[in-house]
Formats: sequence, structure tokens, C-alpha cells
Amino acid sequence: MPINMIKINGGLFPFGDESIEEFSTYSSNCGYPVDIKRGRNPAFHKKMIMFFKFCMEHWREEFYPPNFHLMSAKEQFDNFRYTMTILAGYYETTFPASLTASDFPTGIFDMQKNKEYGYYEYVPSAELQRYTIIKAQSISYNSMSEKKFRRLYNRLINVAMESIFKDLTLGSPEHQNTQNQLLSFF
Repeated sequence: MPINMIKINGGLFPFGDESIEEFSTYSSNCGYPVDIKRGRNPAFHKKMIMFFKFCMEHWREEFYPPNFHLMSAKEQFDNFRYTMTILAGYYETTFPASLTASDFPTGIFDMQKNKEYGYYEYVPSAELQRYTIIKAQSISYNSMSEKKFRRLYNRLINVAMESIFKDLTLGSPEHQNTQNQLLSFF
């Protein structure tokens, strides 16, 4: 299992709960083969998590999913983080393995004109969309490169500005604190 390490004062130390737990199982005074790869910046990862928390504090109730108030704080945060990641375009679509072609009596794809670019494209039919499972991509250290992580961060800022902070009046005194906090993430 890969262990995430951080270099502090000339030494390598485990970084993250999973890595600390795995590292604690190794014996002292034993040699272990190590393959070091340059990973993502832990401070930048922490900044993204803080950005998620900041955005969640300003998220309006009208956008809450059903039963949001019944979830634990961790489940609420995870739900919010997954939603933002999906809105930023970082998701995977899958279908239940139990589906067969007979489950789609109206056809799998419809032809629609792309309004932005003017060409026709195949899009999943309403019947297929009903069965589609959308899952946010993982932002863990081992699943996303630094370059992809930075692109996701930039898209998350755009999503937050277009949805959560769209009614924020720049320069207004009542929003000054929120604006200053928001600018610290740019």
C-alpha cells in the first residue's frame, strides 16, 4: 500500500490518517524498500478542503438535497464536496450491472442539437438518464495528479462564483468580510 509522506526538517513522516495507520504497523530498526514519487502539495490539498468548508458555510438551504438535515456533519460535508466536484465536471457515469438492452425500450441515445456550438450530437435518452449513476471523482492524493487537481480547483472556484456567491455584491460593506475570505482562496 502506498504511504503518503511529508518531508519535515530532513526527515520523512507519514501524512494523512490512512498513511499514519499503515506506517504504525511497520517495525522499528528494519529496512524497507521505498519507491518515492513526487506527489501533490499537501498545503494545496488542505487549501481545497478549507475552500469546500468556506463554500458550505455560505450554501443556501434551497440547494440542500432531500434529508440533508438528517445527515451527520461529515455526511453533509461529503455530500456537498461530491456535489461541487460533479458540478465542476469531475465525475464518472456508470450504470447498474443488472441492466440489459431490454431495459431501454425507447432507445439509448437521442440526437440533439448542441445549442452552444450548433452541431448535432448523441445524448443519453431520458430513459437512459433515469438509470445513470453519477459519481464524483476522488480527490485523494493517489487518484489525481497535481496538474489535474489544480484544474479542478480553478473549476471549483468558477462553480462557487456562479452558484453560491452569485448574489454577492462586490464592494458592499455588509459583504466585505465574505469577500476578503473569498479572495484569500484565489
